[in-house]
Amino acid sequence: APESLRGKVAARRREGGGFAEALFGLGAAGDAEAERLAAGMVGALGTAIGSVVNVLDLVTVVVGGGIAPAVLARLGVLQEAASRSLFA
Repeated sequence: APESLRGKVAARRREGGGFAEALFGLGAAGDAEAERLAAGMVGALGTAIGSVVNVLDLVTVVVGGGIAPAVLARLGVLQEAASRSLFA
């Protein structure tokens, strides 16, 4: 039987890093379930960014931290989700 995603994430975390980093890494490595969840997380982040832009009238948003490269690898998902949330 194939190893569960939970087991794969736990194994990656033992190598160092957090949950999101492990999940994004598995998705980038071709695990379809992990990629589906990672894309959902990036989509939720995009929606949140769109909401913050609406409230604070921001011109620039900077995504940083340890998962930034993984998020930016899914930039299309992030931008699409943010644009659905924007007023203008």
